[in-house]
Amino acid sequence: MRRFLVLALSFVVGGGCGSGRTSLEPGGGGGAAGAMGGGGAGGAAIPLARKVDLLFMIDNSSGMSTGQDLLKYSVADFISTLATPAGGLPDMHIAIVTSDMGAGDGTSIMGCSQTGDAGVFRFAPTGPCTSTGLDVGATFLTSTGGSNPLTNFGTQDIATVFECIMTVGSIGCGFEHQLASVARALGADGSAPPPENAGFLRPDALLAIVLVTNEDDCSGPPGDPLFDPASSKLASMYGPTENFQCNEWGHLCVSPTTGQLVQPSRYAPNDSANDTVTYSAPGGPNNCQSFEASPVLTSVGRLAGGIKGLKTDPDNQIVVAAFAGPPFEYTVKWQTAPTPDTGPWPYINRSCGGDATITIADPAVRINEFVRSFGANGLFNTFCQSSYVAPLEAFAARINQLIGS
Repeated sequence: MRRFLVLALSFVVGGGCGSGRTSLEPGGGGGAAGAMGGGGAGGAAIPLARKVDLLFMIDNSSGMSTGQDLLKYSVADFISTLATPAGGLPDMHIAIVTSDMGAGDGTSIMGCSQTGDAGVFRFAPTGPCTSTGLDVGATFLTSTGGSNPLTNFGTQDIATVFECIMTVGSIGCGFEHQLASVARALGADGSAPPPENAGFLRPDALLAIVLVTNEDDCSGPPGDPLFDPASSKLASMYGPTENFQCNEWGHLCVSPTTGQLVQPSRYAPNDSANDTVTYSAPGGPNNCQSFEASPVLTSVGRLAGGIKGLKTDPDNQIVVAAFAGPPFEYTVKWQTAPTPDTGPWPYINRSCGGDATITIADPAVRINEFVRSFGANGLFNTFCQSSYVAPLEAFAARINQLIGS
């Protein structure tokens, strides 16, 4: 999470308790428009075999340790559900990528390099695990499935190896580029995927993507002026280089006073650190959406279109699930600026979590729209729950249905 981002300028963001609801539901309408170019397979649809290319995007910024633990504890049940049909586990490719694509010039924003992980798969052992058993040079797991699979990790259980590489840490760049990281990892952004990721995508395999994050997507192009140079002033072009930039420049919300779609304002209405502006209240309508014409962030439609362009029949060849903050509780608060400034600094209040839960998350407006763009094959779940087992089992069941298991 972004808690610090101007170098040598830190403050802790407060916030109240959110709904804590668990939601596993198809995204419905809202197709994304505009592919990023260069990624489309073209030609007639290729029938799916019992093959799955499964990519997990795991946020590795601050505050993600508990979410990663919940994911890790759910892996065995998820794999078990995938293996329940008579044919057993499908032919699998499994990879992990983080949310860290860097931000700024590599020195001005604490914790952020220029390029981060650049969409390259993570495959090293993590946590207490000291060895993956992966073949030399392997960057993702492969298994031919069935009762006697051929693998690139020996005779170990696939869930055990997956768990070994899953704890990606929580010191990555706090300006998360979750969607851009997925697009980069798969070569869905107009350029070929990283050489380290070669061979992951197969034309006759279902592409399954899981996003696990406690903040919204803030994907911008390389050299994005939003982050460079870093700012410590409220009146600067993009505001202080902190949490709220990605809200102001990534979202549009219905103004509670005019009823018009506006960027969430960084300025406190009464110039007070006690001010609060609520755009979407708990249990009410979702009054915020992606700022698709943002001058500094990549549009969700463009990112989703690039992913869809990887398949000839994306409606039946791609399935997406997200664990993120519900988008329908959206409140901006303010607090005293950490250094002398013309007014208090804004922050987005968490949309779920608090004292009664073990996880917290901010409203994921852009990620929700990305998931919704995949219709019935987009499943959005709250990040704030005590177990991810049930929603991941439901996701596995959807995968089995799509590959005809």
